[in-house]
Amino acid sequence: MNIMIYFGKIKKIRKKYKYSDFLYFDMINMDEVTVGKKGGIFPKKKIRNIAGISPGDRVLISASSNQLIIKKILSIDEIFELPIIATATPSKIESELEEEGNSQRERSTNDT
Repeated sequence: MNIMIYFGKIKKIRKKYKYSDFLYFDMINMDEVTVGKKGGIFPKKKIRNIAGISPGDRVLISASSNQLIIKKILSIDEIFELPIIATATPSKIESELEEEGNSQRERSTNDT
């Protein structure tokens, strides 16, 4: 099994749902498997465990040039078990988005 560590940018939710960029690192676990005669791809148990994929789970497969991306489709129960990262009313979210848009417009006019 190969492990790659890479750096990149993601968006982190701050208090009041504001976003900012920060650097992070993530370990990507990779393993080589052979495609079966009927086209089946069978990741090893360790890779499935890391991804939280168990026998019988549904997955979403997307394809692009020279790669497949497999993501687990979460059940309703699994979705409700996810941590809550924020709570707000729709009007509160709209007002904060409007505030953020105004501050971005203000910064862009100050830059010119």
